[in-house]
Amino acid sequence: MDFIVDTIGDDDLQEKTELLGKDEKPYFIEKEDRTQAILNLFEKKKQELDAKETAEEEVQNKLKNLKIDSLFDDFFREMHWTHNVLVKKEKRRLFHFDQLDIETGKLKSKLGAVDVEKEMKKSVLQPGIEKELRLPKYDVSERKLKALRKKEREKTKGPGWFNMPAPEVTEELKNDLQV
Repeated sequence: MDFIVDTIGDDDLQEKTELLGKDEKPYFIEKEDRTQAILNLFEKKKQELDAKETAEEEVQNKLKNLKIDSLFDDFFREMHWTHNVLVKKEKRRLFHFDQLDIETGKLKSKLGAVDVEKEMKKSVLQPGIEKELRLPKYDVSERKLKALRKKEREKTKGPGWFNMPAPEVTEELKNDLQV
């Protein structure tokens, strides 16, 4: 049996047999209860996000039915405009609540795992770029593209030689041709 010492003069303590009632929870929660609370919170957030996503899809479906928007989309596609402002690409979601392991509270897969070497191959930024006086252009103009293609074509003997590379003229080859 525990004793309660009343230092303030609380009259409610005279009627109580315990400090905490059945409906009152202690301030500290056990670890299992905490993980369960986190998982419940994840589940609630998942339901909220799903509801929000379905509402957004309904709005998008209503907007897609508008004839003007579809005409603009067709026009942009015909013009091959790929600018982000003109054509919005569908972004894939990085995180799904299905990836969450309910028992451990951790992710089942490696979320956001990025292959750095693969991404750097596509990148404009290459090693040694800090030594450059200016950054390379992201887009290449039509004139530059034509000039680059012409230089590449000059490296070959042409379609008559099945676009094979031109042989290097060395001293031996030069002497053989003179004989």
